[in-house]
Amino acid sequence: ENLVRGLDYYRHTAFEFIPDEGSAAADALGAQSTILGGGRYDGLMESLGGPATPAVGWAAGIERLAMLVGEREETQLEVAVVAEHIAFEGAATSLTTILRRNSVKAEAFVIGSPKKRYRKALDQKPAITVSMSDFKSGPIDRFFRQIDNEFDRDRLKRIQEIVFGTPAFLSDDEFARFQ
Repeated sequence: ENLVRGLDYYRHTAFEFIPDEGSAAADALGAQSTILGGGRYDGLMESLGGPATPAVGWAAGIERLAMLVGEREETQLEVAVVAEHIAFEGAATSLTTILRRNSVKAEAFVIGSPKKRYRKALDQKPAITVSMSDFKSGPIDRFFRQIDNEFDRDRLKRIQEIVFGTPAFLSDDEFARFQ
């Protein structure tokens, strides 16, 4: 009885998602607070001269959904993983996946020339940059912090454990190298 959309072409089931009356979401959306609605369209094609075709459809108000989500705080990229050579693109992507599975906000930079990849990574102002190249020191050539960012020491150690696969127990002097 209170559905916003017409019911004449629906058959059997119609639905709408409406926030609870008096809720902050309902207040934000106003009098017509339907977010999403739809139903069964069985018989619609027949009424338009087509073959009998069972159907279900729905529509959502993208602007209404955006109003409910509101402003999201932008969080800092914790780790930028840069593949400085094509041979390390897979490894960079794998490391990024491992970091994300461990709740670290990480991004792999594997597109473009090595110089552009590195520049794009630094433009994101990550707390930590992991550079993967084919230098003699191994696949992870450099692991360092951006000097202008504050970063939790325990969080840094945890990320080092993930990146290097061994617990990182840094002395204060060693920790200072990354600041």
